[in-house]
Amino acid sequence: MKSWVRNKSDDHWWPVGLQKYWANADDEVNLLDYKGNITAKKYYNRKLGYSRGGHHINFGNSPWTHSFEGLFDAADNSIPKILDYILESSADSLRNFDRADEKSPKWVRENIRSGEVLTHFTQDFEKEIVTLLISLMVRSPAFKRRYAKNPRLLGLSDDERIGTATISQYYSIFTSLLKNLKSLGFFIFLQAMEGEFIYGDGLLDAITANLLGYRLDGYCLIPLAPKLCLYFSTKINGPYAKRVIFRPVKFDAVRQINEITQIYSKEKIFYRNVRPELSQHFLRGEHFELNYNSNLYIHELQNESFR
Repeated sequence: MKSWVRNKSDDHWWPVGLQKYWANADDEVNLLDYKGNITAKKYYNRKLGYSRGGHHINFGNSPWTHSFEGLFDAADNSIPKILDYILESSADSLRNFDRADEKSPKWVRENIRSGEVLTHFTQDFEKEIVTLLISLMVRSPAFKRRYAKNPRLLGLSDDERIGTATISQYYSIFTSLLKNLKSLGFFIFLQAMEGEFIYGDGLLDAITANLLGYRLDGYCLIPLAPKLCLYFSTKINGPYAKRVIFRPVKFDAVRQINEITQIYSKEKIFYRNVRPELSQHFLRGEHFELNYNSNLYIHELQNESFR
């Protein structure tokens, strides 16, 4: 009789390629749990954001038993290209504040004065960015936990296999949608001038739930590096020139974004140098979510695409 049993692997919900960008001068990433314990590990350590068999669906000795870690290879392999280019663009945008003069185009001068810099990405590059965002959201432990609870609707116990299968299902739907998408949305890259962003095992994600209806619709807030966080929204009502914005933000905005990350996170927070103050939500050790439009800062970002 043929055996369908597969060995489980260490499957990463926080890609190893992304961890490099969160390393401090000692090549370490700091891990803070909800009990306040801190562990520092080398960024190339494959034991940071992972779970054993996290992308392995186990139905015993059955053809339904399989692993799909390879589904994310393309997104993970694109990380150096995406992050290096965005971080370089971020640095250029900050330098542009000093370069702008009366010879600059009007829209450049106006937006420099308003505290932001506009730029352009090719459609293919935008697709690569959004692919990475979706891959991070569906792999997030918060996403998996949300769908593992679906059997409760039938009076049954939670089933981790349901959560795991949903990761594969929703990401596969997205990749099929991506082929025909022409207009993706609106990007605001928030640049921390004071303090640092954090990453967690939960993310503000108001997009992936709509994938089941074969729609790319909603918004998300994803920390990409200690000094860079991306707000992405599919809602846009304006010229192409306003679709990609780099905006410097100060400590209060960084603090608010970090609190949002802690609301969605349950067990793990990653940071580079600046240890965050733990919020009451994170200390409870549960995945929570924001009520729609309950956060004024997110509401402000949402309104940006309709300026």
